[in-house]
Amino acid sequence: MDFARKYVPARRCVYTRLYVNDEYYGLYLAVEHIDNTFIETHFGDYKHGNIYKAEMLATLSYFGPDPELYYGFYELKNNEAINDWSDLIELTRTLTFTPLEELPTKIEPILDVKSVLYTLALLDLFVSLDSYIGNARNYYLYRNGNTGKFTMLLWDANLAFGTFWIMMPRNIIDPAKYFVFPPDTLQPIRLEFVPGGNLSLPSPPPAMNKIAKENPSALFNLALIKKLLAVDSYRKIYLRALARMLREGFDAETLKARIQELASLIRHHAESDPHLLTPISMFELSLNETMSFVARRANYLKAQLNQFADKTDLKINELMVVNRGIKADNYGDYDPWVEIYNLGPGLVKTRGIMVKGRSIIDSRLFLTDDPSVPNKWELPQRSIDAGDFLVLWLDGEPFEGDDHAPFTLNPAGGSLYLYTNDLSGYVLIDNVSYSGLEADLSFGRYPDGEGNWLKLKDGPTPGEPNLFVDPVPTGLVINEFMARNRRTLRGPDGTYPDWIELYNSGDTPVDLSGMYLTDNLKRPKRFRFPDGVVLGPGEFLVIWADSSLDQTGIHTGFALKGDGEELGLFARDGQTLIDSVVFGKQHPDVSYGRYPDGSPNWDYLIQPTPGKPNVKVTNLGQSSLWSITLLLGVAVALCLPFFVRRKYEGGGRSGSSGQTPKA
Repeated sequence: MDFARKYVPARRCVYTRLYVNDEYYGLYLAVEHIDNTFIETHFGDYKHGNIYKAEMLATLSYFGPDPELYYGFYELKNNEAINDWSDLIELTRTLTFTPLEELPTKIEPILDVKSVLYTLALLDLFVSLDSYIGNARNYYLYRNGNTGKFTMLLWDANLAFGTFWIMMPRNIIDPAKYFVFPPDTLQPIRLEFVPGGNLSLPSPPPAMNKIAKENPSALFNLALIKKLLAVDSYRKIYLRALARMLREGFDAETLKARIQELASLIRHHAESDPHLLTPISMFELSLNETMSFVARRANYLKAQLNQFADKTDLKINELMVVNRGIKADNYGDYDPWVEIYNLGPGLVKTRGIMVKGRSIIDSRLFLTDDPSVPNKWELPQRSIDAGDFLVLWLDGEPFEGDDHAPFTLNPAGGSLYLYTNDLSGYVLIDNVSYSGLEADLSFGRYPDGEGNWLKLKDGPTPGEPNLFVDPVPTGLVINEFMARNRRTLRGPDGTYPDWIELYNSGDTPVDLSGMYLTDNLKRPKRFRFPDGVVLGPGEFLVIWADSSLDQTGIHTGFALKGDGEELGLFARDGQTLIDSVVFGKQHPDVSYGRYPDGSPNWDYLIQPTPGKPNVKVTNLGQSSLWSITLLLGVAVALCLPFFVRRKYEGGGRSGSSGQTPKA
């Protein structure tokens, strides 16, 4: 799971020596449970998102509108009292019935597609068939209460590395040569790998017979694979995920070192385990088989992925117009350069024969600064592997070598175009427009190949991954909040929820997309800002601290504690603290805010100003509240004897002698 955590939220595991009555019982694996704590750690607030565990034949095909049809196939692990299965039913309906051309529009609001594709790629990479791709079980689904999107969570990986033979397709002899794309239907169980040929199965779900009779295909059609991997753009993400994992650690050398490291850690404890289920010789044999599998699997996938490579996988990734001392060419000149990056999934040759239908095309690549002349410079013969870079010189000096272009970049600004050719002529692959750049400053994408174009102020990286440190915005603060809103500001649903105000005191817009807001500084990711939330200079933003996630506006999913707690604003990395405040007991309809706006001074505001500048004349400090309370108490103490005396002098009590009592 430590490999998977680089790409998706995954549980933690640790080897454990178990003792019973102070006696060593054996070596065990302690596994983090997927529950509310796990969800809050990885996703923030969990209270409004359902967690489902896939128990049996959980294909994610549509069974029907009745929640009871899903009982036993899935298990709802939280929010049991509410027992609302409508989100899961909607997901299965969308996957099953949406036409492919409409699927991205319909599925992306309710499914974290990229995360799910990476999860499927991990299962395929490790040939982990006791899972969704093998028997449609042993996984979790979580619907994020903040985004409304489902994601798939890995579970039970003890039969990875191609060891779950009973679900292995019959045409697979070597599990390392398992398919690049998993089958989109469940495969027959291979009883020859079941001891005795008798497979013990749990009791079927209550609706099994009904579904088998009325909708049998729903029990074996793997809707995620059948629908997602049929969309071209999603197939690319999936294939590039596999290629990325091969580059980033799934190789014989890297995993062999990790396997041997873990083996050295536990070998002694396994040898001394008094209840070991297999001979200790199996320990070493399994290590060797696992390392052999990784080497074979990596080689097989790399060869297969090359078949899906295409020249359109190449992107203009970085360029430098004024090169004073960053990188010299083979003649020692510091000239303008451009970097081409291969997104993957396989190796791309700049020149090569391409077959389309019955036609054979001598396919080439071209760079130009003039779209009316797309073939201005034909790129030299080069091979660019997935994730690799090619640096070319745009210096107008072709006599210095075949990697030098016959044109140069305009220091004042211009455009650059990457073309290929096919039967219809020249086809644009990628282009970029740039303005005047300072000397030794490059302009590039982050992340490589698919991110936005930025001035890479953290340094040029010709031939290497681009660097960009997300700057912590200056002037962005938590400016005001109300933890006991009784009648001050009405929310979009007609109630009076707590609210939080952010303020941008800087002179540039701040993109809040992907930043986090929390009421627990130890758990920074309680609420993630959705994409597209930008706060302009001098602007205020009011955020509702409630659970009305289906209402308009921004809602955190958590409320504030009127007796006091903490608030924190974190950067996109979920670790860098931008601003925070720790506060004590709050008063009804009295906000707590900064004055002046954005300053370090906090005070109680008896006239709250959500979305507007805080006003000094309405400011009433906590010390002032105590002072007024004390003055009122003194006044009552001084005046009470006078009022008592006046009352008795005015007629006395019934049954009294009419005398004025002594005070």
